[in-house]
Amino acid sequence: MKITTKPRARDVRKKRVAAYCRVSTLLEVQEESLETQTAYYKSYIEAHPDWEFAGIYADKKTGTDSEKRVGFQQMVDKACSGGIDTILTKSISRFSRNLVNTMHYVEVLDSHGVNVIFEKEGIDSAKPSSTMIFSFLAAIAQNESQSISANIRTAIKKKAQRGEYSAGSHQCFGYEAVDGKLVPDDDAPIVEVIYRMYLEGKTCAEISQMMAELGVVGRRGEKITAAGINYILRNETYVGDKRLLKGGRKELFTGADSDNESVYLENDHEAVVDRETWEAVQKRLNAKGMTGRQNVQRGGGKTHFLHDKLVCGCCGSLMTRRTLRAYCKAGEDPVRYKAWECYEHHKGKAGNGCKQRAVKEEKVMRAIEESIGTEVTEDSVGAIERVVITGEEIVVEKA
Repeated sequence: MKITTKPRARDVRKKRVAAYCRVSTLLEVQEESLETQTAYYKSYIEAHPDWEFAGIYADKKTGTDSEKRVGFQQMVDKACSGGIDTILTKSISRFSRNLVNTMHYVEVLDSHGVNVIFEKEGIDSAKPSSTMIFSFLAAIAQNESQSISANIRTAIKKKAQRGEYSAGSHQCFGYEAVDGKLVPDDDAPIVEVIYRMYLEGKTCAEISQMMAELGVVGRRGEKITAAGINYILRNETYVGDKRLLKGGRKELFTGADSDNESVYLENDHEAVVDRETWEAVQKRLNAKGMTGRQNVQRGGGKTHFLHDKLVCGCCGSLMTRRTLRAYCKAGEDPVRYKAWECYEHHKGKAGNGCKQRAVKEEKVMRAIEESIGTEVTEDSVGAIERVVITGEEIVVEKA
């Protein structure tokens, strides 16, 4: 019997090849660089008889946040929909300055049969060795990040121990920096009203709603959310104190306690609320279980390194880490996963608690990693002030 083999259609047709270019707008001379890159890749692709030109995608903005690069997203969408087989780019840094982001998109593209060729590094994601190379580069980047982070922490620690800090970077609603010192501004009376309303029995959500009705907005011109009200009530800045190096850290590999203990500066600057009011507010916050008790996670009383960072944007309460079970059919083994849930939502499940739904930890980690540009660990978490979760939206506020 004679067997005739017929090649697959995708092996017969030309390979559809596109290129991605990116330059910074900081230097005007690089405007020509983008045109040069575009012309180079077009002629390079057309010079290969077995390749079909699939377009040049380019951006003139920073490569830190891939979600904001229109050309990049258009390219990924076209590739995932079957319009591109191979993507050419000059280097990993041109593709994205965030290695975690790069590896994520390479995996996404690979799952759709699309490979990425990085010319400078000589990496083709279609080759098995690329995974090892990316892992090696990630290890190098992590070590460099840890080294830089350690040097920065040491410098900040010494500065804090001297009672020094940049007032400009510690400005908050109700305060502005004047000659290197925090000074109450025109919004300070509003802070006093917020503290008084809370002591009168109103919740953070109710105060937020009242502020919105009065047209009060935060420093960025946006509505002050319940989480924002909670932050104002907790911030020792308003009583005239300042805590530096908030949140102790553990050494990444040894697990030993770091010597970066917080430094508390009492009566550091002019207060907005008196100490009696401040202490009364803290007492009510603690009585509602919004600190301490809800931060303790299961498992020997240990706390997760994100325990004081995640805030519910609906009610202002902290989020707690829980192990939940995914829906499964009868007879199937249950699939469990880690998630973060609003404390008030969990406490009020049988009644009228907060309506914020639990968010998978994987999604939270991905949002933080894309924001800070590195893996989320006990060491790197110091780069964020807090993470506000409202519905499906995750907003990462850097320290």
